[in-house]
Amino acid sequence: MWCDNCFLLFPLRAGAIVLAVIMALYQIGGGIFLFKFGDLFFFHDPEASIYGGYAMAQGASALITAIAFSNRSYLFTKLMFRLYPFILVLGAVRAVLMAWELDEWKYRIVGECESGGYKWISDSTNTTWTPSLDHTIVTSTGTFSTNSTTLPTVFCKVGIPNSVVLFTTSLAIDFILMLYFNFLIWRFMVKLQHYPFQKGTGAAVFEQGFFA
Repeated sequence: MWCDNCFLLFPLRAGAIVLAVIMALYQIGGGIFLFKFGDLFFFHDPEASIYGGYAMAQGASALITAIAFSNRSYLFTKLMFRLYPFILVLGAVRAVLMAWELDEWKYRIVGECESGGYKWISDSTNTTWTPSLDHTIVTSTGTFSTNSTTLPTVFCKVGIPNSVVLFTTSLAIDFILMLYFNFLIWRFMVKLQHYPFQKGTGAAVFEQGFFA
């Protein structure tokens, strides 16, 4: 027997739209943060940009889904249902890589705090100046570039180990929300299949035929 409300914390359509908007806001915000400050946490170029681009794609997919739910669009709801498993797999891989790298290289971020927030570029502590080391400073923890964006001081004040725990926890929460969001997409798609009269006006016949 089909249950329309099982495992739903809020009304299906309205709750999913609200969740999609919340996810889009923090995912796009996270993408912007990674584009601006990511290379201070992730040291292999261009991985910070890749992580940031993925976060932006996450946010865009959440917005598209919110619009699909708002219009009761079966076509776009089923499109997102088919795409979202790939987003989930990429999200799991990204979360594991980011969490591992943050824990593995946190001593470099600590060094950035100790050097005034400048970007780590090498573990070398050779103080002999060479042209390649222009715009750099050398400390006991490594070599840092002074020609870059500096690390926000809030992370240093909170403490890098605590910041890493917060980052890792947020990645885990994000993935759990993505899993639940995928469930909501499936539930809404099936609801439109069970109650086709609730589909948005126009293109309903085309949508059914498109994904037949």
